[in-house]
Amino acid sequence: MDKLISNATANLIQELVLTDYSEVELIAADPRLIVLAPFTVSTKLDKATLKQKVAQWCEQINESYPVTAELSDALNIMGLLLLNRFRDLSHQEIIDMLNLDLMQSRAGRDIYQIGMIEGKQAGLVEGERLVVTRLLEKRFGRLPESLQIRLEQATLAELEQWSLELLTANCLDDIFKTQ
Repeated sequence: MDKLISNATANLIQELVLTDYSEVELIAADPRLIVLAPFTVSTKLDKATLKQKVAQWCEQINESYPVTAELSDALNIMGLLLLNRFRDLSHQEIIDMLNLDLMQSRAGRDIYQIGMIEGKQAGLVEGERLVVTRLLEKRFGRLPESLQIRLEQATLAELEQWSLELLTANCLDDIFKTQ
């Protein structure tokens, strides 16, 4: 009996690899699966051809989903899949292709917010690096290449610590002690 249940369960669960399916096969299984169509084309597809495909997919989405929140959700899903699958597309290119602003979805806003936080953090590190480098050069002259590399690879915490140590240091070794 257990073996029969195990075989029956194994037959119910099947892994599907979307990139193995064509657009036609997805639609044949269920027309609403058109939202997964970005997986049916090569990631090397040129942008002009991709734009044409997306326009076709949007038409099919409009036919497959009622004009309700489901339609908006389907377009949002396709937009997020496009961003994931075609990573060199800009936010504006996705908007242009789908005639949809992903910022109107929570996921789109979350992605934007994450990018803003990461951008601010990177800007903060770069700003600190520039100030520390400028102060070091003003005080000690041209910096050795090994120290320039170390500054380029430094974390924000390291840069902040070095900026404080710079105030009382007599030489570069006082700041960049091997720890």
